[in-house]
Parts: sequence; structure tokens; C-alpha cells
Amino acid sequence: HRIASYFNAGTKLHPRTIAMKEQAVEVRWTVTNSELEALNLEWTWIKEFSPRFNVAFNEDDKSYLFLSVSVQDQIPRVFFTRQKHAKNLKNFGPFPKGWAIKQSLDQLLHVFPVRTCTIGVFRQAIRLNRPCLLYDIGKCSAPCVGKISIEDHRGLLKQLMRFYSGANLELIKDLKAQMLKLSKAERFEQASKIRDQIQTLEIVIDKNAVVLDESFNADVIGIYRSDIEAGAQIFLVREGRIRGENSFVVDINSDLVGPELVQQVLLQFYENYPDLIPARRIYLSEAIAEPQAVLELLEGELKIRPKFEYPQRGLKKEIVQRAISNAQMILRTHQMKRATNLEARTRALQELQEVLNLPTAPLRIEGYDISTTLQTNQVGSMVVFEDGVPKKKFYRKFNVDTSDDTSAIHEVISRRFNTPPERSTKFAYDTNMILIDGGLPQVNAAAAALAETNHLEVTVIGLAKKLEEVWLPHAEYPIILARGSAALYLLQQIRDESHRFAITGHRKRRAQHFTKSALDAIPGIGPKTRRKLLSKYHSLARIQQTPVSELAKISGISAALAQKILDYLARLPKSEKQRADN
Repeated sequence: HRIASYFNAGTKLHPRTIAMKEQAVEVRWTVTNSELEALNLEWTWIKEFSPRFNVAFNEDDKSYLFLSVSVQDQIPRVFFTRQKHAKNLKNFGPFPKGWAIKQSLDQLLHVFPVRTCTIGVFRQAIRLNRPCLLYDIGKCSAPCVGKISIEDHRGLLKQLMRFYSGANLELIKDLKAQMLKLSKAERFEQASKIRDQIQTLEIVIDKNAVVLDESFNADVIGIYRSDIEAGAQIFLVREGRIRGENSFVVDINSDLVGPELVQQVLLQFYENYPDLIPARRIYLSEAIAEPQAVLELLEGELKIRPKFEYPQRGLKKEIVQRAISNAQMILRTHQMKRATNLEARTRALQELQEVLNLPTAPLRIEGYDISTTLQTNQVGSMVVFEDGVPKKKFYRKFNVDTSDDTSAIHEVISRRFNTPPERSTKFAYDTNMILIDGGLPQVNAAAAALAETNHLEVTVIGLAKKLEEVWLPHAEYPIILARGSAALYLLQQIRDESHRFAITGHRKRRAQHFTKSALDAIPGIGPKTRRKLLSKYHSLARIQQTPVSELAKISGISAALAQKILDYLARLPKSEKQRADN
């Protein structure tokens, strides 16, 4: 039904869906017996072919540490690895903060002194019949030379694995019972050793932030998205504490709506970490597209059937919100790294020079956008990037009163390039390029303004949203830059910054307009009275609905002035009041 809707004349499609339909050569059908089978097949193909119109997950070329146990060795070894799919290993993790897991293991070895040495050190100890330094400092029980039996060493190892499996509170409870039993038997020395072990375990546990009560076990997934990318954060919460976490930066290469994106993040995460068994409850910031089919898929692959929940209040909502906040920080950090990377900026400028056939790299680029509400209080913005870096001291805003977007662009560019030459001498470079937030009509308007001001040496381009097409003046077709290219990213950054700056200016101008003109036009209303009215009623509509007797209770407003206010608001056009309240 979804595919069929793409070809219905009356269906409004996302621009990326339109692009996908235009590039498609044919449609093939594969019949399955159920939604579960269809989802399983779709997910298999996505993993195999990485199609352009599905999301791509980037982890900034980083891999996380796993705590591994060589369970098949006669005397197993505990060590760290980044090979999450290594054979004959029992893995715990992933742990994104390597120093934290190494520090916790260092403390736990005093409680569970298991083997951590390499094969070379282990064989040398057997050959010399002498334990290594780890035994002397109490971090190994030296099974290599028989200081502990193989069975007892495996017992210590099981306790350590039990701790990292999340059953640490149960382990402490068992140790306390054992300590009490030894104490009653007057074996105080052994009881004191167990007491010290319990204290060490509690120190390690306390380093994990408590988020909920001890019965809370869940995987929490939060997503924060921009127009072209999204950050995803997963918290692994066991017994009320965050035991692990993972994050993705997602390049949205299709028109995936929220539920479909969340679903693919969920499946991708568990696919990447097959040793990780999900909790029986998965808390999500947004709904997923096909929850029943996903549940059956997870049950078939992981032998567990979790429950999806979408908390709306309380502590559970707080931990979901924390995941969303982390996802936002991850996305912003990812974008900042790209923006501040000198090599990436240089590559972006070189790519722009090649693609646009420029004589030199555009070292100074100005970005322009227009922000308006119903063609009122229009504000044009100019942002400046030199060497690919924003120069905020050169930003400018233009109040514009023209009737449409293209006329506003023409006016802003004309005013900017009619600036006397002395105003431009402080720039590090002459302006090489201007970037318009818009398509062909806006680009043509800017080009006309440059021609009228005798600045034909300046290259003008436009970046149209959704499909991210680059338009040149009077071009029949746009230029399509490679998705994820440094040049496209730089243009998107300039476009988004000009858009942000324009919106900020427009909101300020709109607020000034309505707070001054709507009420100040009434004789007897000054700034102080106006502030009192707006702070109490917040909108003109609410003021108009208030009886004269209520308005007259406000200090400085008489009954006659209250009636005058209501009469004025009654004559004010409805559209004017709506814009003011907005």
C-alpha cells in the first residue's frame, strides 16, 4: 500500500521520496507469509546492500572496549579487547569510557584475584614455578603455580562474571550472608576479608550513577534529529544504574519518518552487539513503525521478548529525556568536530572550487536568508564564513518591507553591495561567493542585484532544502553534490547559520512591532501599562475577553480607559490580533 501511494497523483510526497521514485528503474515484489518474515527479509537486505535511501550509522571510526573472558581455556584469562565478535570469548560491554572499566577491574581484582596475564607471562611463571608480581600485590591468586586450585579459580571467575552481568547486588547479599555465617562460627579473620571485599564492591557500584530503584532494568533509547542527521543514545540500565551506553550519529539518507528511524536504530544497535541481551523492557523516546514484528524478530534472534514502553511522566520519563539530551550533545559534538577540522574545511573549499569551476577557492563566503511571517516584519540575514569558519563580528541584519521572498533577497543583496568601499576594508578577503537559502528564483534575484551593483566577479549559488540541490543563476538543472561530502556539509552549515540568524532577527522585530503598535496606539496606554496588561493576560485575545470591571482593577487603568481598550481591540482586524498573539 505504501509503494502504491507513491504513484497516486493526489499523494503529497516527501522530496526524498520523489527523488527515490525518479531514480528508480523498476519495482520488484517478493511475497512473504507474514509481516515478521517481511521485516526480517527487509532488514537482511538493508544490512547486505546498505541502500542509499536508508539510514547510515556513523560512529566516528571509534570502537569500544569489551571485557572478555577466555572461557574455553583450562585456566581462563580476563582481558580487554575491541573485537566484539571474537570466538571462544565471553564479552561484557561495550564500555565507551575505557579508563572507567579498567579502573573498576583493577579494584575488583582485590576481591576476585583471577588471571589477567598474557600467554607469555603465564608460560614463564609455569616454567620457573614462580608467580608474577600480580600475585605479590594481591591481584592474582596464581593458579599457574598451584596457589589456588583450578576449580576454586573458576569459582572466583564466575563471581566476577556475575558482577559484570548486573547481579552485583545479589552477589553482595550472598557475601554478607557468608560473612555473617563465618562470624557466628567465630572465624573472624575470614569474615573480615569478606567484609573488605564487600566494601570494595560497594565502592565500584557507587561510581555508577543511580537513576531509579534497584528493580529498574531497561534499555533506554533517545533520538535527537536535525534536517539531515540524527544523534541516537542508548543507556543500558541494570538494577537502577547505567551499566553501559552507546551512541550513534545517523546520516538520514531517506524520507524515514520518526517511527521508522527509531526502529532502524533499535535493530542496528542489537545487531552490532549480538552478545548483549536486551532488557525485558525497552523505553523509547518515540514510537517505532512495526512494534509487533520487531518484537517477534528480537524473540527469534535473541530468545527474549522485551516490552516497548514510552514513558510520559515521572522518573522513567526523566531517564528517557536524559538519553535525548545526550543524543543532542552527541550530534552537536559531531557537527562541531567537522566544522573545526582544518583538513575538512580545506577539502570543502577545494571541492567547491572544482565543482563550480572557480578560479580560486572561495575563502570568503556570505550566506543570506529571509525570515518572515505572512509577509510582515521581514528580516534578512547575512552571515560570513572565512576559511570555512564563521566570523560573527561581520554578521548583519536587514529590515525589509518588500512583499515577497525574491524581492527581499534582491533588496538585501543590493543594500549589502552598495556599501561604501571603506566598510569592506576590514574583511580578510574580498567576497568570493554568496550562498542563498533557496532555489532558482532566489538565486536569479540575487544575481540580478549583483549585476546592478557591478559585482559580477562574485559567484552566487543557492542551496535548496530537502533535496540539498545547488543552483546556479538561470541554470536548467541543479548541481547534486555527493551526500556526506565536505563541500555539501560546509554549504549546509552556512545555510543553517544564516537561517538561524534570520529567525532571531525576525522574532525580535516582530516582538517589538506588536508590543509597540497594537496597544501603544491607544491614547492613555504607556509602556508601563502595556507591560502590566501583557504580563497578566499574555495576548490581545485574552484582553478582549476580559470584562471592563476586571481591567479596571489594574493599577493605572480606569473604567473609561478599560472600555477604550476593548473598543480598540474590537475594531482591530482579526488577522492583526492573531499575528500579534503569535
